[in-house]
Amino acid sequence: MKTSLEFKVGLMTILSLCVLMVAILFINNFRLGGGGRVYSVSFNFLGDLKDDAPVKYAGGIDVGQVKDIRPSGGKALVDILVTNPQIRLRRDSQVSLYSTGLLGSRYVQIGADLGSGPEVQPGDVIGTVLPGRRRR
Repeated sequence: MKTSLEFKVGLMTILSLCVLMVAILFINNFRLGGGGRVYSVSFNFLGDLKDDAPVKYAGGIDVGQVKDIRPSGGKALVDILVTNPQIRLRRDSQVSLYSTGLLGSRYVQIGADLGSGPEVQPGDVIGTVLPGRRRR
């Protein structure tokens, strides 16, 4: 069977478009299977926290990323997407901001103790704790 030049050009065009689409989705951190859970956290001061900043658990395990930052009632409300299914925040969970070094980028830190209170429900806002302090 002999293939025509038009068929070969059409096939290469379709394959090129597929490769381009996959590359665009990869660059934008597209995830198959979606998601995770989105939690809202209230901060008094962000200190140059950016969208897509990492969310880490217990000082170094990447468990998600910052999805949105917006003002709310004199504070900054940060929506974090937690993609690790084992991490379920509770109302008394310890959430704070850290930086990677003296001039490093900022990230959201979830404390190793996830708390013992009720789980955070959609629409709930988690308060924050300053690094080195515990909530009472």
